[in-house]
Order: sequence, then structure tokens, then C-alpha cells
Amino acid sequence: MYETNQLKDQLTDRATGVASLWSSTISSDDIQKAIAIHDYNHPVVTRLNRIVTMINERNSSYLEGYILEAKENDSNILNIVAASRHYEELGLGSFKTYKAGKMFLHGYETAMQKKEVYSTGPYKDQYGLWITAFSPILNQDGKVVGVLCVDVDASIIESYKRKLAAYLFFAFMIVTIVVYLSLNWGIRKVLAPVNEIIEGINAVSAGNFNVKLQINDHSEMTKLSDRFNLMTSQLSILFEKLSDTYKEFGSLPAKLDKMHRFEEAIGEMEEIIAKSKIQKELQRAKK
Repeated sequence: MYETNQLKDQLTDRATGVASLWSSTISSDDIQKAIAIHDYNHPVVTRLNRIVTMINERNSSYLEGYILEAKENDSNILNIVAASRHYEELGLGSFKTYKAGKMFLHGYETAMQKKEVYSTGPYKDQYGLWITAFSPILNQDGKVVGVLCVDVDASIIESYKRKLAAYLFFAFMIVTIVVYLSLNWGIRKVLAPVNEIIEGINAVSAGNFNVKLQINDHSEMTKLSDRFNLMTSQLSILFEKLSDTYKEFGSLPAKLDKMHRFEEAIGEMEEIIAKSKIQKELQRAKK
């Protein structure tokens, strides 16, 4: 993920910059003396411990510093010359040892070989998730006598991932709800005229020719509504004429007022037409 990689790069750059800056404040002579004396209470060791502790105090709470003795061997056990107060509390103080993993050991050896600042990617050990920058400290002869290590607490990357995942999840849910409500509203709006037309057709089928549709959305549905209203008006007029015609031939059938189906009305119209023809034939016969 782009944001996660960007955060990782920022943390790596931060650790590399701090390691490069603070390594210039550490005396190679002090490191050599501390290694030779091997006394935790010696002023030189105290001074080195204070310097690496200030890396945390002067920069950020997620940065920690310590100094490793520079030595080349096949073992992954490294000697700590000085460490921050926090690492001392974890049992990683001066003259303690640290069992390095493959990624850490590779970064440590690369920094000594190239004699330049080098950093690892995120790695995990028994103390947490870290990114470490290594800055070699050289004596006057150009020999590496120690390596300043600056650890970045990379667990904030995992925390950021979780927060980002939660944010994306809630954003997705909100977008889904908004889209659903919008579609639901849109479908209801689109289908409302159709439902009204269906109700109108059902009313006409039941014999109610006075029904009128009220669709004014300036669409094709409006034209259909106008035609439907025109049809019901014509049907209403037709049945009024039908009623008047029945009156001419006699009493109005009771069932005419009780018709509920369009087919029955058509049947009545055919009956009227038939009676009209008979009436005309009788008139001709009288003549």
C-alpha cells in the first residue's frame, strides 16, 4: 500500500538522518576506552550512555540509540558498549550482549564494510518490530571501532495499517449506505409514475372512469398520463351516452350502475346497437 510504504520510507529517512548526525558527536577514543576499561561506572561509559539517551530525549519517543562494538566474526552475538536508559531497563545496557537476527546482522556488517550509514527494512525480534539505521564510527586511522545504532519503533506502521483499514472499512460502509439510499430513492421516483398508471388501469378495469392521473415530471410518462386521462374522459362520456340511450328504450337496467368490468360495458353497448337496428327496421316497416 502506497501510504504504508511512504510512512516506512519516512521512518527510515528519520533514523538514518539521526544516526548520521549523532555519530559525529561520539568520540572514537571514548568507545575504545570504554571497551578496554569494561566498567559500567566509569565516566567515559557514563558519557556515552548519556549521549545515546539524548537521541530519544531530543528527537522522538519512538527513536532509541545504542553503540555496538565493531568486530568481525561469524557469530550473531554482538557486544553493547553503551545504551539508552530505556534499553538498560530492558536488560540491554552497557557490556551486555544482543543476539542479532539475519536482517539486523546484515545491516550491521554492511555499515562496517562500506563505512557509511545503512538501514534495514522492518524486522521483528523478541523486543518488537523495528527499523534500524547503522552509522559506523571511525578512529583517526579510518578503522571502524564502533557502530551507532538508531532503532525506530516500526509498530506504528502496523498501527497505521489497522487505523487505515478501519477508516477504509467505515468509508466503504458509508459510501455503500449512501449509494443504496440514493438508488432506492431514485428507483422509487422513477417507478412512482408507473405505479400510478397501474393503479389507474386497475380503477378503469373496476368500472371507475373518473380516475385521473397526476404525473407532472415533464417526461414521456406525462404524455402517457395525458393520453390515459383523455381515454378515461372519453369512456366516461361514452357511458353517459349509453345511459341516455337506455333511457330512450325504457328503464335503465339496474346492472348498468353496478358494472365492474369493461367487458360487461362493451356487451351492453352491443345490445344497445342491436336494439337501435331493430327500431330502425320497425320504422321502415311502418312506412
